[in-house]
Amino acid sequence: MYIEKINGPEDVKKLSVEEMTQLAEEMRTALLTRASVHGGHFGPNFGMVEATIALHYVFSSPEDKIVYDVSHQTYPHKMLTGRKDAYLYEEHYDDVSGYSNPHESVHDHFTIGHTSTSVSLACGLAKARDLKHEKYNVIAVIGDGSLSGGEALEGLDYAAELGGNLIIVVNDNDMSIAENHGGLYDNLKELRDTNGEAECNLFKAMGLDYIYVKEGNKVADLIEAFKRVKDTKKAVVVHINTQKGKGYKLAEEHKEEWHYCAPFDVETGNPLDSFDGEDFSSVTAQYLLKKMKEDKSVVAITSATPTVMGFTEDKRKEAGKQFVDVGIAEETAVAMAAGIASNGGKPVYGVYSTFVQRTYDQLSQDLCINNAPATIVTFWGSVFGMNDVTHLGLYDIPMMANIPNLAGTVGHVGGAGALLLPRSCAGAGVASAGHLVRAGPLRHAGPGAHRGVGPAGCPGRVLHPAVWQLFCAGGYRFLRPARAGRAAHRGQKVAGGDGYAGADGGVVQLCRRPAGRRR
Repeated sequence: MYIEKINGPEDVKKLSVEEMTQLAEEMRTALLTRASVHGGHFGPNFGMVEATIALHYVFSSPEDKIVYDVSHQTYPHKMLTGRKDAYLYEEHYDDVSGYSNPHESVHDHFTIGHTSTSVSLACGLAKARDLKHEKYNVIAVIGDGSLSGGEALEGLDYAAELGGNLIIVVNDNDMSIAENHGGLYDNLKELRDTNGEAECNLFKAMGLDYIYVKEGNKVADLIEAFKRVKDTKKAVVVHINTQKGKGYKLAEEHKEEWHYCAPFDVETGNPLDSFDGEDFSSVTAQYLLKKMKEDKSVVAITSATPTVMGFTEDKRKEAGKQFVDVGIAEETAVAMAAGIASNGGKPVYGVYSTFVQRTYDQLSQDLCINNAPATIVTFWGSVFGMNDVTHLGLYDIPMMANIPNLAGTVGHVGGAGALLLPRSCAGAGVASAGHLVRAGPLRHAGPGAHRGVGPAGCPGRVLHPAVWQLFCAGGYRFLRPARAGRAAHRGQKVAGGDGYAGADGGVVQLCRRPAGRRR
């Protein structure tokens, strides 16, 4: 096996194109075996294998600096930079995080879990290089929906002005977590359809050089393209067309479902730990769909993570124009919600706790100062991330506790929908502008359980009252305590009566988190 002999990029450079093609197949086999046991980001990495091999064949990492975005695409990169054991041997599966991490290797330059940052970071690396009169390549690898984030466009806007070497590899797999949205992706499709020759070209319009690679999963074609741009004296985009999930038929055919996976059976694709009851995501979607049918002014908004609020592809079709996906653009989601609410609509924005931290200014300025009655539902509130620090779900409370005119509510056990849309669906005349419903990584098999917070996301941990004291600051509405001794899900107790309740007094619930998808 070639993969067993790869201890660093220098070993990749010794291989022929045929050997690198075989290496790619070995890497996919290892990725498949690991994912089936350990879980993780699946489709993005299967599509990036050949591009990663070609990058390390042409460039000289870590002298040449490669920044990945979203860095959940870095599994192949880690395999080729001295960390292959974490993908070959089960006892080492947890030796690495799911994202780039300079504490693991000199080949990683930033700890990054959120998205749309690579071009700006790469611009900074390149600027520092030029200020010090050094000579090496700086490469930003961006894709899997990341271009829809505002920071990515800001970075592209500046890149041409940088005036020095900068290579931007756009990994275009025609997907985010779900389908892409927006005119930018229409232009990418036009470029794919014309082999990069379309007259309308976003990148050229921003003053960037541009080349297109139609076969983004062919090592030879990628090597040729990267050699053309190596040591360039200006900013250039290499647009590569890859296949998300390549090499595993189910992932190729069902890209959204296989963006991220829990452990599964390789033959059938079925998860090893299935759950047939309700979770907070599915209950959110059910309730919102019901409200949408009753009131055409109700609209659900997501920023490229539709299933976090239960809107799978079939439910998105059912909602039609009353469901909006703005792409990886949390700031736009909040500002749009404020605009909808200000004009008589009833918006509900569902977002992972970890991603809502990108929206502070919009929450404060666009939403709360303007008294716009919108609802923000944050999911997966927890002190646990995935397996690193980039996706912690505990910052939403302290961040939003400082924003006046925002009312906070914790989930509870009670009648369906009792808490979910009390602000947005009330329409005009609501006292507070924003309404936060915090939904933790919880699930409940019985009827009537819909929103909850588990700060640790697992049995045996309780919501400490000190956490909710944060909600008392900055205009939050304090929620009365649950009755002492009420049983939480799976038999856990609300210790000493210190749990806090929703508006009708239901206790906070705690249980294991289900598998979920994150970018």
